[in-house]
Amino acid sequence: MKTADVIIIGAGAAGLACAKVLKENGKKIVILEARKRVGGRAFSFDFPTFSQPIEFGAEFIHGAPPVLLQLFEQQRMDFNDVSDRHLYFSIGKMKQETDFWERLQKVTDRLNAQRKKDRSVREFLDAQKNKIPKELRDIFTAYVEGFQAADLEKMGEKALAKTEQDEEGNLNGAQLFRPNDGYSVFFREFISTNQLSSNIHLQTLVRHVQWKNNSVMIHALEKGRKTSYSAKRVVITVPLGVLKDKNPTSMIEFLPSIPEIHEDLQNLHMGHVQRISFHFKTRFWEKNKKEPIGFMHAGPGNLFPAWWTQMPVRSPVLIAWQGGPKAEELGQRPVGERVDCALETLAKMTGHTKQFLKNQLIAYYTHNWSQDPYAMGAYSYTGLDIGKKPKLNIKNTLFFAGESFAEASEQGTVHGALRTGYDAANKILKIKT
Repeated sequence: MKTADVIIIGAGAAGLACAKVLKENGKKIVILEARKRVGGRAFSFDFPTFSQPIEFGAEFIHGAPPVLLQLFEQQRMDFNDVSDRHLYFSIGKMKQETDFWERLQKVTDRLNAQRKKDRSVREFLDAQKNKIPKELRDIFTAYVEGFQAADLEKMGEKALAKTEQDEEGNLNGAQLFRPNDGYSVFFREFISTNQLSSNIHLQTLVRHVQWKNNSVMIHALEKGRKTSYSAKRVVITVPLGVLKDKNPTSMIEFLPSIPEIHEDLQNLHMGHVQRISFHFKTRFWEKNKKEPIGFMHAGPGNLFPAWWTQMPVRSPVLIAWQGGPKAEELGQRPVGERVDCALETLAKMTGHTKQFLKNQLIAYYTHNWSQDPYAMGAYSYTGLDIGKKPKLNIKNTLFFAGESFAEASEQGTVHGALRTGYDAANKILKIKT
């Protein structure tokens, strides 16, 4: 029997942040991670020929959150602002549209975070039919499904209004950044800086959490062998999809059960994304373009409607992105079919044949988070009744953290996950025993 003061389940952003604070304050900790690696849904792949890695999951820094930027500074890691030059496919050709965000804001400004009775984003949009042109409603739909990875039938208007608040501001006028070395390197540096390596047990799958007040027994499989851990407290940082979907591979059984947390989770939803990184021979999309391209948008009605480059780094890599219910459906198709759908959209946007694109293609890289038993989706969003907060502290014994439990405006972000990990640790440190 292995013992600790606190057991942390999950070595993603929230779990590692929690571990950092607890260890700094003298707590004996153990981190149990089911995967062969740390980082959770932040997963990079390094290429010797590229100056930047390929990301399979988290890629960006959203806004200028001090909780994250301070870590980059402490770890002496750099990041670049992402090109905000957007091209849009319309009436058979690509064109730059400088007022896209202003047009979109005409819709988002109508969102009401103070409604007495919440409604779904779909209901909100239906109520705007006589006020907002269909083209703009379609663009808004693509934005919510793509950026929020959300189902408009499930996401609440008040939650979306909250996410549109620019709480983290900007840095020198920019609001979107990309770590130069990728998030996997970031978390490896985080572990090294905070001397957490000896506390982490990889390939350790938690099966049962047996608990009573101030006492926890964890039953797990560590590299296939049964093992047990005991502690006074446990912090659960696994993704929302794992907590809700009951996948037999990753399901954690709580003994006794905690119906209050399962009831609270009904208002949180796991969003879905299909992301494919394409490595081509050349940057053919730059032909006849006077300025480098940041993002390309195919528009509503196309699968994989959002694409982006690695700017400011000029590399022959394009990222294809599909979010929302269509992404969940695509996740059930074979990978070759998903790639074909993406190339069909890219051919339409660039005016090239699909055969030309296949001849240009060197390789593609993707990870199906929707079918990953340790994720069961990409990132989360809030449904109706945003004011109903999950109970994240069960009798000072069970604690929950992760991006799903962040404020609505920080869900789906690395800094949101970090903040919940810090919060859980600080709650534990305040307990007098």
